[in-house]
Amino acid sequence: APRTVLKGTTFDVLSVEGATAGAFDTVRSELFTYAQSTAGGTLSVGPATAEFDQARFGLSAQQRTLGGYLEGIFEASDATYGRTFGVLDAAVAADDSSFGRFLTELSPGASLAASAANIELSQSRFDALLGCGQTPWERASGTATGQGCVIAESSGRSLEQDSGSGAVGYDAALFTTTVGFQAPVAPDTTAGFAIGYEHSRFDGDLTSADTDGDTFTVGASATRRYGDFAVSLAASGSFGWHDLERKVSLPDGTRTALADYTSWSLGLRARAAYGFDVGQVMVTPALDLDFVYAAAEGYSERGAGERGLTVDDSEETALRATPSLSLARRFDIGEATTLVTWATAGLSVSTADSYGATARFTGAAADAGSFASDVALSQASGRVSAGLELFATEQLNVGLRYDGAFGNGYAGHAGSLRLNWRF
Repeated sequence: APRTVLKGTTFDVLSVEGATAGAFDTVRSELFTYAQSTAGGTLSVGPATAEFDQARFGLSAQQRTLGGYLEGIFEASDATYGRTFGVLDAAVAADDSSFGRFLTELSPGASLAASAANIELSQSRFDALLGCGQTPWERASGTATGQGCVIAESSGRSLEQDSGSGAVGYDAALFTTTVGFQAPVAPDTTAGFAIGYEHSRFDGDLTSADTDGDTFTVGASATRRYGDFAVSLAASGSFGWHDLERKVSLPDGTRTALADYTSWSLGLRARAAYGFDVGQVMVTPALDLDFVYAAAEGYSERGAGERGLTVDDSEETALRATPSLSLARRFDIGEATTLVTWATAGLSVSTADSYGATARFTGAAADAGSFASDVALSQASGRVSAGLELFATEQLNVGLRYDGAFGNGYAGHAGSLRLNWRF
């Protein structure tokens, strides 16, 4: 069994009759330096200092933070973690490149990816909320002005965020259903409301931190037209429940940590758009300015013993700007049937590059402090969308849509089917 490393303990290495003199130059293992003491004819040694931030380990900033936290636990001579220190020391002796990986195993990893992703997902929630009455394809079809509509949309989405700069990435799959309506409330002014349901699965990039969750969304919007120019304001919120399973794998075995937590978000958007014709093509430049707040409640893991974590309440705020350009063209394919093809390209720039939280080992003393853990976010993403909209009757149109987002280490893809009923 792995030995225990605990500051303040000693063991005898040499015992002779009579007195001893002198000592070893140094006594150390891969992670610990040992103090030496003599008493009569006995030489004893014991762990004295920990050195987890060694250059040869090539630790990331996040791993160094956790290493510093573990050094604090060692200094407190916490017997609960003596075996864990022994396991880590033996693992590094076998392979010094493994230390960073095992530190990551002890961290939350992508446990809070579901909360972090609310910042990115606010884009699609706003698009669904504003997807009735003011879109480029509706303008191109000639159906946008002065009408109300009911919308029903179903979509599937994948997210792939790589780890980077010390923050952990994730992969995700989400399925969303949204219903809403928009109606005129004054001349050239419409107001709308939408609710949605999301089912999600998040998998950690560097660790086995997997989350299944269900989220409900709600939003409201208002749009004012000034001829070909339109200004929209929208607010969107979400509340979700997430079940977490995290594998903690060290050389002495794998433990499963379980937890559940809730997350929520609030987003505000201001949009300005201007539509004009270039030949048979409707051209719509637009600018979206967003404020997004995402948060999650703290939680304590169960099932992993002293290696389980207590994660504190967390939050992140992002400001985001997205200029875009849309092109839409109408094709009359029958007396009462119109097909509109459209495409949009834009660039989103955000102030948030990670979603941060603080955590500590559940079995450690509170005065040992805590360490930081971050989930990666894309700060700049190119966005492309394209679709077909079939206006089958004077009141009904059906749309197919693709959305893609691509940034440094990030890729997102989504496909959706939408029904609009105009009145």
